[in-house]
Amino acid sequence: MNVILFYVAIFSVLILNASLAAAETTDRYYYEPNMSQLSGHVEWQKYRDAQPPFFGEGKDGEGNLAPEVNVLVLIPDRPINVTATAQTGPDEDSYSNVEIIEIDVVYARSIERYLGRRVTVSGYLYERQTGFEYTDVLLDPKSVTPLPH
Repeated sequence: MNVILFYVAIFSVLILNASLAAAETTDRYYYEPNMSQLSGHVEWQKYRDAQPPFFGEGKDGEGNLAPEVNVLVLIPDRPINVTATAQTGPDEDSYSNVEIIEIDVVYARSIERYLGRRVTVSGYLYERQTGFEYTDVLLDPKSVTPLPH
């Protein structure tokens, strides 16, 4: 009987360790100049216009609702952590569990053909800098590889 309890206890510890390891699936990435490689789905996301007179508040001074804008994003296969370092600059912030990454508008048209598909993108991550950017972390893609469905 004690042998059975021993094996049950060992099995329980192994299952607990496997569960904890599975829960820690967030990957760590860094801002430019570090090249990042991410896999995920390309999608359109709707955001409220952050340009004047709305400034990201959703309404202008007269109560008019800000128009929606479509933004091309990468939804990573699993959330990522983006870490700022001394190399990336003193004003950069670190972000945890990033689930949506805006694709730089300059490159959106070239990535749009992968809409709804799973891809691997290599490029540079950077932090939002203006009201014209809608997610905390953005991606400046350098190459895109479509993946099997």
